[in-house]
Amino acid sequence: SLDILNEYAAKDPRITVVSQENGGHAVATNRGIDMATGEYLFLMDSDDILELNALEDTYNIATQKDVDFVLFKAINYDDEQDKYYEAENYSMNMVAHRVKDQIFSYEDVKDLIFKITVTPWSKLYNRKFIEDNHIRFPEGLVFDDNVFFWKVLFSAKRIYFHPEFLFKRRWYATSSTTAGDRRFID
Repeated sequence: SLDILNEYAAKDPRITVVSQENGGHAVATNRGIDMATGEYLFLMDSDDILELNALEDTYNIATQKDVDFVLFKAINYDDEQDKYYEAENYSMNMVAHRVKDQIFSYEDVKDLIFKITVTPWSKLYNRKFIEDNHIRFPEGLVFDDNVFFWKVLFSAKRIYFHPEFLFKRRWYATSSTTAGDRRFID
């Protein structure tokens, strides 16, 4: 994998390869955020699938509507059975119904905040917003996405929900979020 990454980096100056000791999700993601230079941030796991138009579509929305982040739908994908499973926590239909095509903030969806997925990969973030609010992932937690998301949600003044399925979350039984340990109680 490292050879393939270095090959791409040699061809494209926008690619930076970082090789570091495995410190977990938060350490790697925070390093990427710290190194980022673009106007927007998108975060995802290497085993998941992003629709080809996802970043272009959400970038256009983010710039046209001048929002802190764009939220969009995701769906579970079980590649062992080649099946898709829609789940309300990733579809967020209740949120979509409430906000429709409007820009909103936490204040507009207070009663629905637990209906919004905490996952970082269903959002495109304005990098300046993330930097200005000093938002990072706490290191050492299994569910570091939760802490990151609540800080994002409570700090954002302008959010837009794009009601399209742009992300496929690859689901498997051995996921770190299904095979728990003591850190689950954090």
